[in-house]
Amino acid sequence: MVQRAIDWAKNAGIVKRIELEVYTPNKPAIHLYEKFGFEAEGCKRRYIHQRGEYFDVLIMALLL
Repeated sequence: MVQRAIDWAKNAGIVKRIELEVYTPNKPAIHLYEKFGFEAEGCKRRYIHQRGEYFDVLIMALLL
């Protein structure tokens, strides 16, 4: 599904970047996005409070 979205964006010709956010504890997702070429650009610290603790969000982007 990730590859299909990237292919669509490339073929559209108007999309120059794809950006996403992922919780930092979600290592499998971060690894998957890196395999598709996404790179970390920043972090929103203590972005969300769930189950009694705060979680950071990693901002990642793929430049086309």
